[in-house]
Amino acid sequence: MKLLQAYLDIHSSCNYKCAYCYRSELETAGNRAGPMPLEVFEKLTPILKRMCWSVSLSCAGEPLLYSHLWDIMDVVNRELAGLDVTLVTNGFLLNERAQDILAESIVSKVSVSIDTVNPELYSRLCGCAPGALETVLRNVESFGSKLRRGTGWPKLFVTAIAMKSTMPHLADLARRCCGMGVDGIKIQWLVPWKASLESEVVAHDDATRAVLREVASILAAGRVYFEYPNAPAGEKIRSLVQGFRFYRNKPGYCLFSLAKVANVLLKTPCRLAGTHLNVYQDGTMHACASSNGPGVSFLTDDVDEQEKRMRKAIAFLRRGGSYPECSKCRFYQ
Repeated sequence: MKLLQAYLDIHSSCNYKCAYCYRSELETAGNRAGPMPLEVFEKLTPILKRMCWSVSLSCAGEPLLYSHLWDIMDVVNRELAGLDVTLVTNGFLLNERAQDILAESIVSKVSVSIDTVNPELYSRLCGCAPGALETVLRNVESFGSKLRRGTGWPKLFVTAIAMKSTMPHLADLARRCCGMGVDGIKIQWLVPWKASLESEVVAHDDATRAVLREVASILAAGRVYFEYPNAPAGEKIRSLVQGFRFYRNKPGYCLFSLAKVANVLLKTPCRLAGTHLNVYQDGTMHACASSNGPGVSFLTDDVDEQEKRMRKAIAFLRRGGSYPECSKCRFYQ
């Protein structure tokens, strides 16, 4: 039973400098900025297929910076077939060539990060040049049109970080997405990982709920899926059921969802315990979203022994085990 979601960056650098991004915090000796060597990725794919139901090719970097995108996607198509493969991009480099490569791949979902459709605010938050937003929106609309003419895969999503400065523009983002062939929008709350972000944290009050209701109404009319955290129980169940259609590996999605529910019901200290695998540029893996605990490298010859160590770490967390660093983690309950 494969319950793990693996997160890695095929390219850990980025062409944006988003004010809220914690990418610089992830740079360590084993996770330097830059592309993941193709030979490292190829060596990791067998263990990913053996242990995971889903693999995300980007979590903090910009994957479309990869200069030989076709080569690495060729490995993905050959070696990770049957898994749910996702990719997150800021969309600036989602040009026609990148669209063609992704449209012909086994990728299940491409998510484009767009926090606001206000050009000035977008430029300030993302640390990018004026006019970048229009390039991104144009790329998304073009990709959406291409996907509608094809097989319908991958699914096209927009993800937005909800902040005090972006909340007033959230309804405008929803309206724009309805006309671009987007399958869904996912809202994420800002994580204030540094003190300067505290002033941008959204209050979960009546005003916020009113904005979310308006956005939900707009998207429902446009037949666009909507997901956001801290939703009422009924909305969470609806989201879980409707979200089923956006995954190629549907059995894996169902088992993974049940595992997360079990963590909540069993009051496991970490809500991601036993479901998350972090993969670094040097091939080191951690059974923890925050990379706490021991790291295991599968680039050695003794793969079976390394897998035993990894499964032991996963079982430790599932049983409610924790490391000294866990108490400071945002996933720790």
